Amino acid sequence: IPANAGETIDLSCYNIQLDIGVTTPAEKLSWSSDDLTITGGKFVTPTQKGVYTLKVTDGVTEKNIYIIAKNASDSEYVLFETDFSDFSLDDLTMVTQDSGAAIAIEDGVLKLNSTANGNYILVLFPDYIGDFGDYTITSDVKYVNATSTSMWFSLIGRMQEDKESYAHFVLRNDITA
Repeated sequence: IPANAGETIDLSCYNIQLDIGVTTPAEKLSWSSDDLTITGGKFVTPTQKGVYTLKVTDGVTEKNIYIIAKNASDSEYVLFETDFSDFSLDDLTMVTQDSGAAIAIEDGVLKLNSTANGNYILVLFPDYIGDFGDYTITSDVKYVNATSTSMWFSLIGRMQEDKESYAHFVLRNDITA
């Protein structure tokens, strides 16, 4: 549900598809949230820009629905944003490290160090992003030390549970490699 921070949303305006192909009318839904207060069972106000999780149920099936709030002056809704200044490694959804690879957050920068050929680091951000369809990934990255000119870095989107299927955006250290 797209929203502006500080504006009240009337959840009774939303019919929700809890099961594939079956839309449940708003009057048969109950809402709850650990993130926001729901007043009168149907009114919610996101206090600031961000992603808020709501749970909706018809008494049988439950589903997560998200409010994506932006500032009124912003032109885009943002699903995830960080500059790592107040971020902890504990905030990452999963970190996979091959032997010899290291990960750290220093001075507001996520540093991935895989200095031996064949080592890799896989960092996944919040699971809820997988609940969305199309989205744009924007990142500032910098190569500091490559072990060889054929090394590469990638941003991965839409990773599946098998961790083998994904969209792979490769940034090569030496484009002629």
